[in-house]
Amino acid sequence: MANILKEQINSADQLKTLLGDFKRKERPPLSNYIPDPVKHTKYVEKGIASAYKFDTGVFVSFDLGHMLDIIYMSKSKESLMECLEAIRDEEQKPVVVEHVYREGRDELLGIPNKVLRRMSRVGEFEKPMPPRFAVQATDEALPMLLDIFGQYFDPYTERIPDASELKRLIDMDGICVIKEKEDIIGMVVFEKSVGNLHLRYWWVSPSHRNNGIGADLLKAYFNAGYDCKRQFLWVFSDNTNAIEKYKHYGFEFDGTADEIYVMKLKKIKL
Repeated sequence: MANILKEQINSADQLKTLLGDFKRKERPPLSNYIPDPVKHTKYVEKGIASAYKFDTGVFVSFDLGHMLDIIYMSKSKESLMECLEAIRDEEQKPVVVEHVYREGRDELLGIPNKVLRRMSRVGEFEKPMPPRFAVQATDEALPMLLDIFGQYFDPYTERIPDASELKRLIDMDGICVIKEKEDIIGMVVFEKSVGNLHLRYWWVSPSHRNNGIGADLLKAYFNAGYDCKRQFLWVFSDNTNAIEKYKHYGFEFDGTADEIYVMKLKKIKL
């Protein structure tokens, strides 16, 4: 493989142009690029966005500290894997790639560690009874929320929000919690946009499950989005327990899925 060519990305427009130029030369390239101006601008402004150019593809990485989040355009699956290995070995960090596709219609990478499937409820919703115990989170909850994400969520496949992201969601009334004394024993995190309510995280402390806490948190979520046309979430395809619970509340698979591939560092033989 040719030497890797790396450059800093200093603007969201530079990122867009870089990928657009390759797309015009290689139609149709294999790609996972979905424009996300808010996220991409945030990463560029933080100085953690870099581009890697190869003869067979162009890659953009966001250095999240513990891993590189990768956007790619590649000529083939084979060249994709070669380039990802080169980036991982050059930076000495795990790389994570997501590939969103329509089930039964789009080409799959076929190399996932995990598969997320999207579930939705669509239609007109009545406003449910308000939750009994769930309340809006405040800034004081930030340290506990960060601790919960650090203990109970996979940093590679579950897109753990940082402090600034959690602060933004709190300011938008997008996090509700249930406390026992001073400890958070349950949380629901969601984000509302035009006509949509995205359920991002739903968590109950293992020592407090099967006591109605999860149901009360979902009431807070449904109350926040009763006027939306669509309520949706992503669930791991092998999490049958969660899938059955979501189906109980009226969610169904909507045909969109997401392959997540984690390429970790090579183990050194002693």
